[in-house]
Amino acid sequence: MTGNTNALTRTRSSWFPPLSQHFYSYVAIDGGSGAHLLAALAAYDPSFQQAASPRHANVLLICEPITQKFLPTVQEVAAALARPFQILILGEAHDEHTPPTESTSVRLEELFPHAHRLAQPTAAAILSSVRQHVQAAEIELFEQPQRDATTIQLPQRQELEIATELAVLSLGPIQPFTAGPLRLFLICDGEQVLSVQVEAGYAQRGVEQHMLQADWSHGLALAQLLDPLAPSAGQLAYVRAIEQLAQRQVSAAVEKVRDAVLALERVYNVLWWSVRFAHLLGDTPLTQRVYQLAQTFTEQASTLWRQPPIIWLLPHYQAPFSTLSGNTA
Repeated sequence: MTGNTNALTRTRSSWFPPLSQHFYSYVAIDGGSGAHLLAALAAYDPSFQQAASPRHANVLLICEPITQKFLPTVQEVAAALARPFQILILGEAHDEHTPPTESTSVRLEELFPHAHRLAQPTAAAILSSVRQHVQAAEIELFEQPQRDATTIQLPQRQELEIATELAVLSLGPIQPFTAGPLRLFLICDGEQVLSVQVEAGYAQRGVEQHMLQADWSHGLALAQLLDPLAPSAGQLAYVRAIEQLAQRQVSAAVEKVRDAVLALERVYNVLWWSVRFAHLLGDTPLTQRVYQLAQTFTEQASTLWRQPPIIWLLPHYQAPFSTLSGNTA
């Protein structure tokens, strides 16, 4: 998920790259679980860079899951790609016997027959797959779902000496600076933002349905998927809810260890998001420097943390949880 720093430190034999080297530009659609992967990919190889728009890209990266609500945006981006192009689907394959619903993800292979899937995507695996597969000239566009009309309630305006009209700006659902797909409706009076309306629901993993059908121990594994950028925080929130229901209280030493875990996770997220932010700024030296810091921290994280999870996550793992049986809440 974090790439290889050798791509940044290797030296070139000449001032110009070999003529046989191909350059690829990509656009990415993140369903809500590929933030760190896209951050690592941003500074991985100079010959594989993110394009400013789909019209300037010949590779489309789709990080699953993709919901029915997000489907029209995926079609618009795919239709705008420059020909020829490739589509890579990043994520595990879905169960063919489970039909998708309105709230679950769709099977992208049915929509893009010529797409290639990477079950365990890394920056190196993505670049290798792009170089190996032949680009397709056309795709079979699927039927576009109908979009629901959105009504924006404008706030009350004060009469000023210089009259201006309120403007509604729509941002999203694909924005490089967001952790996942969402749409922001900005109501502006000139350069002043009066209010913001957030439209969510583009990222849906169905974790809550699986938690209702699983016991508390299996729910602990599902809690990692609540926020892919903070799996430890999701687990701690789940465990603390169980401890509150069971009327249990951990020691102060365990709470300090939990705080340390969350601090390391915040550092990890800030470093990788700094990579994406520096890449958006177009500052190549800053991007490479932050990428090296993030890569070094990722490699050293295992040596910085030596406590097993059972100590800080489940200190009462062997205690009976009979009070939670059948408790759906």
